Amino acid sequence: MADLDVGPAFRLDWVADLPVLRARVLELSGIRHAFTTRHHPARDREVLWALGFDPQRVVEPEQVHGGAVVPVDGSTGGRVPGADGLWTDRAGLVLRVRAADCLPVLVADPRMGRVAAVHAGWRGLAAGILTRSVGVLREAGSRPEDLRCAIGPAVGPCCYEVDEPVRRALGEWFGAFRPGRPGRWQLDLRGVGRAQLIAAGVLPEHVGVCTACTACEPQWFYSYRREGRTGQLWALVSRV
Repeated sequence: MADLDVGPAFRLDWVADLPVLRARVLELSGIRHAFTTRHHPARDREVLWALGFDPQRVVEPEQVHGGAVVPVDGSTGGRVPGADGLWTDRAGLVLRVRAADCLPVLVADPRMGRVAAVHAGWRGLAAGILTRSVGVLREAGSRPEDLRCAIGPAVGPCCYEVDEPVRRALGEWFGAFRPGRPGRWQLDLRGVGRAQLIAAGVLPEHVGVCTACTACEPQWFYSYRREGRTGQLWALVSRV
C-alpha cells in the first residue's frame, strides 16, 4: 500500500490491521474520535467495536446538505432527520457523519465536555453550517476559543472544479477560488471550512486540516467526484 500524506495536523493509525486517521488537535485533548478509510468493511458493528465505539449508541444526521445543527441526547433514535450536524454533552454517545468528498468536521470542547460532528459540502458551507456549529455550542455555554476542530479528508482544490453559481453562493473567502477553465474555478473547500471556523472565533491553532485529497487517493478514500455512486467514509466522535 502506497504511503499517504495527511499533513502535519493528522496522523495515520492502525486499528485491527486497518488504517484510520487521527487529528492531533483532538488527540492532545483526549477526545475519542476516528476518520475511516475505504479499507474498513461495511459491517457497522465490527468496525465500531474495533474503533472503541458502542454500536448501540451511534447517532447520525440525515445529511440533507443544509445548515441545521441540533442537540442529541440519545432519545431520538439512530438518525436525526433534516440535520447535517449534531452535538451532545452525553458521555458515551457516538456522533457520526459520512462523506465521500464533502468535509467531515469534528468539534470538541474539552473544558465543558461537548462534542459535535458536522457534514459540510459547498451547500452546507453556503448555509453557514460551521458558523452555526460554533454558535450553538456558544449558546450552550462553550467558548469558541476552547473549541478544537478537525477537518477530515475531503476533495482538494486540485480536483474540485465549480461553476459561477457555486462561486456566488459561497461568497468571497480569501484564497478559496483560483481560475480554471473559462467560467470555472478550482474550489478549496477545506480552506473555506477553516476560514469559517476561525471567523466564528475558533483559534487558528485549534483547527486541524487533513491535506489528503479524496479524489486523488483511490487506494485510500471513496470519492463521489471520481467514482460517481460510491461508498462513504466515516467521521466519529464521542465524549468518554
